[in-house]
Amino acid sequence: MRGRSKGSKRGKGASKAAATPPSEDLALQPVAPVLGVPSQAPKTPPPAYVTPQVPFPRPVTPPNASHKGGDAIAPIIVSPIKPRARRAPAIARMSDSEVWDMADEEIIAASFSNTRSLTYAHYNISIERVYATGGAKEKIVFIFTCKTDPDNHAAQKRARGNTAAGTGNLVATEGACLKRHGLSRPGATQSQSLPYSEALHHVLIALRCAASTRPFDMILDKWYQAEVEMLRPGTKLPHPVTVSRDLKRLYAGMSTTISNFFIVRFC
Repeated sequence: MRGRSKGSKRGKGASKAAATPPSEDLALQPVAPVLGVPSQAPKTPPPAYVTPQVPFPRPVTPPNASHKGGDAIAPIIVSPIKPRARRAPAIARMSDSEVWDMADEEIIAASFSNTRSLTYAHYNISIERVYATGGAKEKIVFIFTCKTDPDNHAAQKRARGNTAAGTGNLVATEGACLKRHGLSRPGATQSQSLPYSEALHHVLIALRCAASTRPFDMILDKWYQAEVEMLRPGTKLPHPVTVSRDLKRLYAGMSTTISNFFIVRFC
């Protein structure tokens, strides 16, 4: 009986010892790893994102730069100088012997590049090189051949040194040629004025109001009346009611003309 009681007491004491928490010394001792379970390192927080620092590129000095006395200076590339073409006035100031071997087109262009006369358009210009008796270079002559009627209009000649002599003979022979063929000189201004009539004046006023979207009473403006009086003293202007009536008549008449045009053209 005593042995059992002692064993039971020992069992109770062991249970109490198992139930009591481990001491602080035991808690500080390393725990042996469990077989079959790999040991895990303690998790550390991910590092914060850091912007990569790219170093600023250093300037590169050309190999041919000079390093003497301060900062390096890059070499300046200079393109080769091209020979300038001779200007037309420069050729025009040269003597006949100096331009003797040049092309005809170059000599003609230099001599007539600054001319304003429209007479030269009536002619084809060519060059004749005149030699002296011994074969020496004498002079260069321009030949003006008519484009309209070269058979009946004799060619005109003028020495290159007399280019500034004027165009009197060329203009006279051109006028005779054009008159013979019933032509007028190109560029001649022809009068576009119309003879005055009261009816035509009314038509122009009505068309001006319609095309420019002007009111009919514009003719009552004192400045317009002063302008008409200056251009043709004593002119009587129509009343605005008359202008409106004239415009209605013009519209009716022009509508009939336009309809007849399309009937004849497409029917």
